[in-house]
Amino acid sequence: MVKNEYFSKIPNKLFYIKNKKSIFQIIKDYNVLFVLDYLYTNTNRRNQAVFTIEDIVRYCGLKPDTHKGKSNEKIKYIVKSLKELKLINDDIDYNLLGTKGNKSDKDILYATLTIFNKNEKGEDIAFVTLTDEEKNKIINVDIKLDKLKLLFYYLYLKSRIYKRSNEFEGNLISYGGRAESCYVSFEKINEDIGLTADTIDKYNQILVDLNLIRYDRAELWYFKNDPNKIIYESCNVYVLYNNGDFKANLKEGIKQYKLNYSDARVFVKDEYVYNNKRINGKIGRLGYLIDKGKATPEQIQERDDLIRFINIEKSKYNIIEVLNNKENKGKILSELVGGKYIDLEEELKLVEDGNLLVDWEYYKWVMTNYKEEKHDYYINCVRKHKIVNDNEDDFDDLLI
Repeated sequence: MVKNEYFSKIPNKLFYIKNKKSIFQIIKDYNVLFVLDYLYTNTNRRNQAVFTIEDIVRYCGLKPDTHKGKSNEKIKYIVKSLKELKLINDDIDYNLLGTKGNKSDKDILYATLTIFNKNEKGEDIAFVTLTDEEKNKIINVDIKLDKLKLLFYYLYLKSRIYKRSNEFEGNLISYGGRAESCYVSFEKINEDIGLTADTIDKYNQILVDLNLIRYDRAELWYFKNDPNKIIYESCNVYVLYNNGDFKANLKEGIKQYKLNYSDARVFVKDEYVYNNKRINGKIGRLGYLIDKGKATPEQIQERDDLIRFINIEKSKYNIIEVLNNKENKGKILSELVGGKYIDLEEELKLVEDGNLLVDWEYYKWVMTNYKEEKHDYYINCVRKHKIVNDNEDDFDDLLI
């Protein structure tokens, strides 16, 4: 087995970055992980990565092929994209590479890495380590699947899991504090790295079997101010298997997840689902008929409409939950939960270039009450609110 001290560093912004697209979301190729891994491990003391395109192709487990759209071109596109993102710096024209009179894909190239964010001491920050032991465990697993995607997913989780400072925080059991865990929904994982719920479930079990992670979840829950008491599942809480006491981290991570949402959510035992005779029960009965092949087209449509209603309600209460958090007062949703709401904020003329165009309390009222079917109504509301406020400002100026 390869020793654990051999590792590379992968920037967190490969997987996610606040209010911006991640490296993966821009390049849209999982091979970018292997390219970054290769460039880091082939960097010399002068911070120069020494590489050939063909060598990177082989490192990615691909067969060199210079034809259009094949492996060499794909890897060149990734390296070129990293350069355009200013993550590497070189004087190479990748469009000419391999053409007559220019260097070939087999020639040695040099690039300076600017991949990592730095702290005030000039040290690399916001990265995750990939050990050779971890990589070998996943790449050599005896299961037929896309092992690159599995490795990518594992590092995504690892990058999101909080890392305690031994110097300042010490051991969780002895000193308490924040658990080495993360909780992230299937929807967020899909948004960040494009995996479906079924794939996530499958990958989670494989990573558990490989003793790389452990995960569990808190009880079911509903929003405190929801009269229908629609039930939702808690998202998974993840910890690393080999990172200290995983049992203590998982237990404390679940407690911290529940505490974080305790102001807006009520957590209930599983049995509660079967006592809720409203929407959840109706969806369950219709789902049973669909699974048995006995549902009519109208019943299938009804089930789909109910699920859509639940998703709309969940989105609404999630907005309320976020904006009612005292720490978020004065902030806008597109800053707090990524760029998801930025188009809506701008369409309603609430925000422009990241700046609020109305007072925050009014912004909060619009965003927590907004309904898609009344889109034009809310546009008019915002317009009238601005007119009234502008007139009041003009009157105040006259008083002065």
